[in-house]
Amino acid sequence: MDSDVTLYFTVGRGLLNGLTPYTDLFEMKPPIIFFLSALSLLLHGDEKLLSLLAIASYVVIACIPASYAWFLGKDKPWQHRTIAMLFGLTAGLFCIIYLFKWTNGMDIEVFGTCIVSLYALTLVMPPKRLWLCRVFQAFCLFLSIGLKEYYVLITLAVALVACSGWK
Repeated sequence: MDSDVTLYFTVGRGLLNGLTPYTDLFEMKPPIIFFLSALSLLLHGDEKLLSLLAIASYVVIACIPASYAWFLGKDKPWQHRTIAMLFGLTAGLFCIIYLFKWTNGMDIEVFGTCIVSLYALTLVMPPKRLWLCRVFQAFCLFLSIGLKEYYVLITLAVALVACSGWK
């Protein structure tokens, strides 16, 4: 674990010991990563839960471009659709390699990238149940901003790019 992840678990341990964030424990990051760390410590006594969430985040990041490519090719023959999905999966794998190179496995950026990617996917794919999609988008915004403040700007940029064709 690097120093950031160690800090997450230190603050998480403090939360489990009854300390109050931003009063008894001072750290400038938003609270969600600390609550996830505390939950991991509570359930497993170590970083196992956070590690599993990081692995799941990597898998989701890899699959999102493939699922979008599959969606775009819905009216195409299955061969074209499969090729598009494979290119999407390759793009997702390159994203994972890049992310893994610049993060330390359980950093905030891994979880934030996953959540913002899911948010972007819900913006570009037409929902079957609009209200449920909006609730999920709001939850993604809440989680991403609760992980790190600059995700406000990233999600805004994603929304502007994804919805630029809307009238």
